[in-house]
Amino acid sequence: MKYNPSKVQMLQSLTGNTITLNDYVKAYYDAEIHTFPIDKLDLLQQIVHSSIEIYRKNPYTGRVNEMGNYMEDCIHQAIMKMDIGISKRLGTGYPDNCSILNGFDFPIYLDPKVSASISTYTAFRMFYTSLPSEETKKRKNIKDGYHILINYEHDGRNNLTGRYKITDLDGFVYTTVIKQEASSKDLYEVHNKVILQTLGN
Repeated sequence: MKYNPSKVQMLQSLTGNTITLNDYVKAYYDAEIHTFPIDKLDLLQQIVHSSIEIYRKNPYTGRVNEMGNYMEDCIHQAIMKMDIGISKRLGTGYPDNCSILNGFDFPIYLDPKVSASISTYTAFRMFYTSLPSEETKKRKNIKDGYHILINYEHDGRNNLTGRYKITDLDGFVYTTVIKQEASSKDLYEVHNKVILQTLGN
């Protein structure tokens, strides 16, 4: 089959381009991303601490690079255990969780990640989005809200160190190819909108 010149041109136009997560959410869900209110950061911190406690009681035993998926359920359990609102797991793809919490003006879309360090950044992919199918758009049903990435640190042996970073993804810029993806360098050195980082255990 011959190549399609218009499709080749479209793919070439994507090379090296950047978008914000705000662009992505607006394009596919017609929704706005709002800056997370710092005065409410304490509740997010409580959720993270509770999720770590839940994890430590029943740790993940699979591959270390799949711990992030397991943490989705720990976050969900933490919110339900704390009885602070509604938590909904959204399934595969970005974002992983939608929480409607007491005292917040908008839903919070939480995306857990687990990495070997929260202070040493590499070029390996840490974050990506992709073109959502109509079924995915219906399932995710993203509305105006806050978008937060929680990065937990592990010790290489499926143990959480207790250290973590919480990043507000409002205004986050990343590269668009067929998928849009970003590394920890993009998140922490360029975007640099960390709103909380633990300094010890």
